[in-house]
Amino acid sequence: MMHRHFPILSVPFPEKEIFVRLGGNLHRTALTGRDASAFGRMAQAAFAHCHPRGVYAVFSVPEVRETGIVLETGDRLASRDFAALCKGCIAVWCAAATVGGEITAFRDGRGNVSEQAVCDAVGSETADAAMDVLHQTARRELLRAGLAVGERRFSAGYGDMDLQTQRLVDKLLGLSRIGIRLTEDCFMLPEKSVTAWAPVHRIASG
Repeated sequence: MMHRHFPILSVPFPEKEIFVRLGGNLHRTALTGRDASAFGRMAQAAFAHCHPRGVYAVFSVPEVRETGIVLETGDRLASRDFAALCKGCIAVWCAAATVGGEITAFRDGRGNVSEQAVCDAVGSETADAAMDVLHQTARRELLRAGLAVGERRFSAGYGDMDLQTQRLVDKLLGLSRIGIRLTEDCFMLPEKSVTAWAPVHRIASG
């Protein structure tokens, strides 16, 4: 089992992704003058209130069933969709990232709805970017061991992977280490937090 904890993550400012999340089209929509300046100032101010951190681990998979997978810990992850993706895998990568609660407090303190929308987009896209950084870091690390992390990620609450899977993520990663806690309904706090799973395959030699 591999376990990595990142109390501080260096994440680039996801300006294009923020723009698209807000409904912009990179090829057709161009902000100019005062609008561009206001958007830029607000987005940068919101980004300053994001504090990305993350954790990931790799667990061997002794058994892949049609209805889910069994981890080395004895835990079972139920999801036909993810199990299909894991066919032939030897392990799975499990990760969590958050940008903390300061960004949502900053968002909720804005009196302007447009500014709140920008702050919300910044928080969401920065959390996703933090997960991308974790994914890329794991890919480089595992490549040195002759292993490949799948590009496609699955998250609890999407497809047929039940939201209750977050409790397994918490058990395996210790989400409190990066300041995440689960509500009774398995939603994450701080709000701008994400988790993900991906299969790990051995790279064929020759």
